[in-house]
Amino acid sequence: MLKNRFFYALATLCVLTLLCRVFLVENLGIDLYVDEAQYWIWSKNLDFGYFSKPPGIALQIWLSTQIFGDTLIGVKFLSMLCYVLASLLIFALIKQLNLSDKIAFYGGITTLTLPIFAWLGLFASTDSLLVLEWILALYFFVQIVENQRNQILNSVILGAILGFALLTKYTAAAWFLCAFLYLCCYKREFLISKKIIFLLIVLAISLLIFSPNLWWNYQHNFPTLRHTAEITIQKKSAGGFIPFAEFVLSQWLISGGIIFVIFLKIFPRVFNNFFWNNGNQNAQTALNLGVFFSLPLWIIVALQALNKNANANWAAPAFIPAILAVCAYYDFYKNNAKKIKIFIAINVISVLITLLAYSWQNILPLLVSDSQKISKLNFYKRAQGWHKMADSILPLLQSENKNIILLAENRTLISHLSYELRDFVNVNFADFADISAENPKKIRIISWNPQQTQSDYFQMISDLNKFKNQPNYVFFFVSDNKDAVKSAKFADYFQSIDKKYYNFGNSNSDSRKIYLLKMQNFKGYKNKNKNTNKQ
Repeated sequence: MLKNRFFYALATLCVLTLLCRVFLVENLGIDLYVDEAQYWIWSKNLDFGYFSKPPGIALQIWLSTQIFGDTLIGVKFLSMLCYVLASLLIFALIKQLNLSDKIAFYGGITTLTLPIFAWLGLFASTDSLLVLEWILALYFFVQIVENQRNQILNSVILGAILGFALLTKYTAAAWFLCAFLYLCCYKREFLISKKIIFLLIVLAISLLIFSPNLWWNYQHNFPTLRHTAEITIQKKSAGGFIPFAEFVLSQWLISGGIIFVIFLKIFPRVFNNFFWNNGNQNAQTALNLGVFFSLPLWIIVALQALNKNANANWAAPAFIPAILAVCAYYDFYKNNAKKIKIFIAINVISVLITLLAYSWQNILPLLVSDSQKISKLNFYKRAQGWHKMADSILPLLQSENKNIILLAENRTLISHLSYELRDFVNVNFADFADISAENPKKIRIISWNPQQTQSDYFQMISDLNKFKNQPNYVFFFVSDNKDAVKSAKFADYFQSIDKKYYNFGNSNSDSRKIYLLKMQNFKGYKNKNKNTNKQ
């Protein structure tokens, strides 16, 4: 494969695409999104688990920032790289299934330009590593089940990949379901003969690698599992046909339209062995794999949308096997002109949708004149203005000669302020146990939590009561809501409260409005039993 001209062409396009995305991130005028900022904090507090996610994303950002620093690109780079590597992996997988070089190239290009990956490829998220692990696991699954090469070694590797996938996102559990359904339909000997040993090796190693997260959850009363259940099963949402239709429509849009429609057209062919009956066993195997490792995940998330709600990215790993299925379908046909036309159409439409998304904040003013509507329709808005907001309050904080604790009621402010003030903030939450080691030059940011609940990571990890009766600390309550900084609500908790609050910034996309109330001599929260609420 390394001598394959199609592979070199694809690799070159991957490098150019990655460089373009890096340039774009640097010039979009955005800061980190709230999840990215929170994941960055996790990377400074490595553990076997966190409130809402397993530790994979924290490890990924930790490694990325060790190489590139705590810059915008440093936080995002390895996530951006994952989608590029996935493009090369789909090429390798298609070749492994003995389809043509040209169709492998088309598959790689389609993965590279697919709108969902082009969009997610700008951000640090759990989806990036999971997408890569999903297709990498499928590659080694093919080695074990279809090619039957080095089965013990490949079983060990596959188990390790799936273990790390579970540490990335619990959605990886659906991969096991996909594999089981495929084996039941096409490779039952792996379930009822001595070959089951390979599957047991995979399962044992994956659970071994995943076990530290299970132990962490056990020690902390299963916060991640409960949070996952809350947002997928228990969340109070209407569900029904409209959320279901919205999810299906979103999958059509983020696939560029054509891929999703072709997949819906061809997936029934796995039930009649269409290609097999027409003498193309390789195409049939590739189609079967593509359908069985994408359709079950889509069905699960679609049912979730029907029952409660579902985000468009929850089924992101399904798109690469779907591309495999489409490639298998078109590889069967010998009409090169037809193949070229369809894949040109797929990629041109994908690129146009991607360019529209990348340019959206520049196009909006041409379509809408009202500034409030522009702000509401600009999906980059949530990642803008945080750096300037942090800069606006920094002189006030630096003017204090005492240790400073910033208090906030939501993870959005805590996450963004921690990252944007990273040169001045101590984000090592392990130090909370020993305030005698406090560095007076460092600011702390703690969740304001008088109810003493544990409904997010910051409430779970920190306890403001450790700082009660500490006269060498000054406290600033921070909020983007003016009504939240009224001094009366804090009277029971602080001995000294300023009568006036500070306000900085503005509400446009260049900055954000922020209010601070200064207080001293924290008396401690009232005694209450800690409990866990929904986020």
